[in-house]
Amino acid sequence: MSNQILDNPFPFSNTNKRYYTLSYYYKEKYGQKVCKVPLDAGFTCPNRDGKTGFGGCTFCSSQGSGDSILARRSSLAIQFEEGLERMRRKWPNALGVAYFQAYSNTYADLETLKAVYDPFFEREDVLEISIATRADCLNDEIVEYLSEMAKRKPVWMELGLQSIFDETMKPLNRGHSSALVFEWIEKLKKTPIRSCVHLINGLPNETLEMMKESVKKVGEVHPDAIKIHMVHVVKKLHHGRTISCFPLPAFGTR
Repeated sequence: MSNQILDNPFPFSNTNKRYYTLSYYYKEKYGQKVCKVPLDAGFTCPNRDGKTGFGGCTFCSSQGSGDSILARRSSLAIQFEEGLERMRRKWPNALGVAYFQAYSNTYADLETLKAVYDPFFEREDVLEISIATRADCLNDEIVEYLSEMAKRKPVWMELGLQSIFDETMKPLNRGHSSALVFEWIEKLKKTPIRSCVHLINGLPNETLEMMKESVKKVGEVHPDAIKIHMVHVVKKLHHGRTISCFPLPAFGTR
């Protein structure tokens, strides 16, 4: 054991983090490195296809924030296999979580969702299932199905909140209220499904106190995890000019 770990003053980290990291959680639970393998199942979002709006959330990329996905035009099976292979170049023998990351991954009828998810519950090389979605893309039928499947292997539901302040989120085209996210967190507590809430620090017009208030309110409802992103502004060259593209979430931690 390294001196770094021996001297670690934080009880829920093996990397001197002040918070309980997902990496530490998995290492304690499974005894080895666990990686989330990002996947694109070909969904869209209600604020992209016109149901609630167009253009998507301002903070989401044109690829549904699934920009790191390998072989995105290939089958989900190939996406997972190639993604896990890439992870294992850094962490040999790492275990894989199927992370349905791009767009809203419950935005479809139940039969479509079953066709996407059922094969991953059958795969022996898939440790857990993590599903990124929107609060307005959930219903009782979907949650009942995933609750039943969670008896076979763990299921995470990742919900994009970003900020509790609707006045912040309305101009960013989120398309639903903050209250709806909290409503689903409470419902998920009554199921085997684990909840993860996404927050973004540094959104336009938000003060430090507002960001603290978002964290406080989320902490009060006790989701199973919180993923914190930082605003990431990308500059690109367009016809000889540099343009700022605001904002994209940076990869965060739980």
